[in-house]
Amino acid sequence: MANSITLTVTRLGTTTADNPALCRVSGYLRDIHGNALPGEALTVRHVYNPIVVGTDTLILNEEQEVVSDGNGLVQFDLYREATVRIELPNRVLDLVREVTVPDASSVDLVALVFPYIVSVAFEDTSPVLASVGASLSLAAVATFSDGTEVDVSVQATYEVSDSDVLADLGAGAFSALAAGSATVSITAVDTDELTQYQDLDGEVLGRLDLPDITYPDAITVEVS
Repeated sequence: MANSITLTVTRLGTTTADNPALCRVSGYLRDIHGNALPGEALTVRHVYNPIVVGTDTLILNEEQEVVSDGNGLVQFDLYREATVRIELPNRVLDLVREVTVPDASSVDLVALVFPYIVSVAFEDTSPVLASVGASLSLAAVATFSDGTEVDVSVQATYEVSDSDVLADLGAGAFSALAAGSATVSITAVDTDELTQYQDLDGEVLGRLDLPDITYPDAITVEVS
């Protein structure tokens, strides 16, 4: 009877870039029925930053063509925090997206090409106490799936607990009307008005599945 040997190994992950300067992008290309689209090509270009890497390396081959495998899977590496142009074929007009690569070892293809809001926060969670007649600005900042942050104060919907104390002037601006306290909440963001949610022609991109946005806790404004 032959001896048997058991080998314990760690499977090499394919979704994380080996080079710490790179971010691995992974995702699937499918048709409307969910069938894999093998052999589909994406064109990826580093627009700028970085073009020079380190002290002795100049990146010249900044364009690559990525082709999906038999399962429709595409995987490619990009420099972290670089600006990249991704061209998607097979439309009446080829879709071109200019995006920022997150400072991470990996990112989902959809999160990179069509970034969406993950969470919204108040820029200032401890606003200065207001006096009657004073104005106050409470900016809202959205964090997207690619790690970028965008001021969405104009697109945000605010809710004030006591409109006799604090008046909502719009776009994150408030006016103190009377002594007392009031809480301010962010309840929604009009994402259709954001370029990240639009095609190049300004039309809103179709999304069948979009994660809910996490909104911040209400903050209290004291008017003396």
